[in-house]
Amino acid sequence: MLGFVKTNAPDAFGRNLQAYGIDFDQKTKKLVLTLPSGEQLRGEKAVQRISTDSKYAGVLSAAGMDPRFQEAQIRFAEKKLDTALRKHVMIEPKGATSVVVTPKDVLTSELGVALFFDRCVQNGESGARNRL
Repeated sequence: MLGFVKTNAPDAFGRNLQAYGIDFDQKTKKLVLTLPSGEQLRGEKAVQRISTDSKYAGVLSAAGMDPRFQEAQIRFAEKKLDTALRKHVMIEPKGATSVVVTPKDVLTSELGVALFFDRCVQNGESGARNRL
């Protein structure tokens, strides 16, 4: 998501994150944290520091209040949901034949889409075929 925001709302990303030493390396797909000392932490070390230092937690929280940052997050979520709704999913009911469908073809309510979206958020993307 940070890479998407950096690309699609660079001003908001720069103002809310880069100004405080938080960045995202598009090539390596890793979080980068530049400490006030100039030391750089990358990947898991950067995540660990940001998640345990209240200053950086505050920076992320404040970024979430910026309307441009919010707009980019919403566009990212829409893109992820649309992709998930078009993936092939194998439904394996007990005692019945399995069937492969795309969620967009079988989810008929907003609640169904919301529950599916929640499942995607909780479980992440798991390749070309998901199982239900």
